[in-house]
Amino acid sequence: MVRVLAWLGVAVLAASSAWAQKPPATSTRETWDAIYLSNTKVGHIHTQITPLVHNGRNLTRVQVTTVMDLKREKDVSRIELRFGTIEAEGGEVLRIDSRIKMGGQDLQAGGDVVNGRMNFTLKTGGRTTSQIIEWTPETRGPYHPELDLKTNPLKPGESRTYRIFLPQLNQLALATLTGIGKETTPLYGANREVYRVDGKVTDLNGKSIAGMNTTYYLNNEGEVVKTVTDVYGGMTTVRTTKETALAPGGSFDIVQNFIISSRFQIANPYQTRQVQYNVSMKDAAVASIFAVDNRQSLTPGSDPKTGRLVVRAMGPEDGQPEPGPVAEEYLEPNPIVDSEDSRVVQHMKAAVGDATDPWTKAQRIQDWVHRNMVDKNFEVTFATASETARALSGDCTEHAVLVAAMCRAAKIPARVAIGFIYVDRLRGFGYHMWTEVYVNNRWVGIDASFQQNVVDAVHIKLKDTSLKGVSPFEQFQTVVETASKLSIEPVEVR
Repeated sequence: MVRVLAWLGVAVLAASSAWAQKPPATSTRETWDAIYLSNTKVGHIHTQITPLVHNGRNLTRVQVTTVMDLKREKDVSRIELRFGTIEAEGGEVLRIDSRIKMGGQDLQAGGDVVNGRMNFTLKTGGRTTSQIIEWTPETRGPYHPELDLKTNPLKPGESRTYRIFLPQLNQLALATLTGIGKETTPLYGANREVYRVDGKVTDLNGKSIAGMNTTYYLNNEGEVVKTVTDVYGGMTTVRTTKETALAPGGSFDIVQNFIISSRFQIANPYQTRQVQYNVSMKDAAVASIFAVDNRQSLTPGSDPKTGRLVVRAMGPEDGQPEPGPVAEEYLEPNPIVDSEDSRVVQHMKAAVGDATDPWTKAQRIQDWVHRNMVDKNFEVTFATASETARALSGDCTEHAVLVAAMCRAAKIPARVAIGFIYVDRLRGFGYHMWTEVYVNNRWVGIDASFQQNVVDAVHIKLKDTSLKGVSPFEQFQTVVETASKLSIEPVEVR
């Protein structure tokens, strides 16, 4: 499960100096793995396991560092994720620390287990959010199942379930490993005989978590020498030397590679008012993928993996109003949408001017962000609103988050929508994020990336989120689930 840390959420840093007492004579064990997407080397994983002694107690520090360089058209983004635990003998977790650095952003998270509870905190942009996680002694780190295979091998047909912590989502989960048996797999330039183990990850209620299922290939010593993870069409890691792991990789463009191609070209896509699509998934019901709301409706086909999706452009006077007020989370600041930041408030006042009507305010904010975000690039990966308010640069995520923060600062409920947009020049659908504001008892999509006060019908929504809490990236799981598995074909355009 450690191999998928690069894709979601907060990964992690090693323990602080309070635990860094003199290690015993046994030296640090370390391994290096190369990461591949579509046979292109994109990064590496460095794992270190160090014995420690603290107040006469034998402990272990496990550190996992994942580095990936991913091209996004003309820009290259480096993602550096670090995850670490302090563990008692047997793997009981005592402390977690995590860190993710990407595009200048720095998110830190972690906590100590005290009396069966962890006070887990997420820090970014100078703001801290905390959550109590009920912790049991059998809870392990995400890498523990893989490490356990060497000392406790699985026979063919035998299964073992672990309760683990997922730093991608900052939540507990269940990881089940099943021994499959010997087979051959391409490895080190030849077909090698290995022992296969299949891993599946669910939440504590047994619901599958997308992008976590991994196949492990073990050598005769029980060490994992190769993994294939069901994420973004297949991510492969291969055990290797330090020199090979750190060697420069190839160029893998995630924008070009994950476009959902369409056979039918949409003319004037950003002026569309209603589009009907035939949609299908390879291995999931479409009803679990697409949002259904005021502007989107879905009719599943006879096969639940297929359906007809209708998307409409809907303004604040269209459709049925929702009953009652919205939840406070859409008005409150959080570590990502830090709407109380002084620069965010300053920009809001400049944008809104003398407007008093919420819809007029929202339109002016959208327009201001579009005009002032002059450095539109893919270098920034996922910045907070306060960071974007100062840099005024980034891609669709920075536009969406800054608009949401400025709207909340103007007392307008706001959230971000995650989904796809038709990319005219690529003749297909690419991942996208925009903002939704709550005006006139309706959620209305606005998009500062495209200077749209009402988003068109080629904006296809999967999920929406306030980005609150210690798991702000949880809703991005659906994006992971659709990669290389979703088909979208427009069949009627208005």
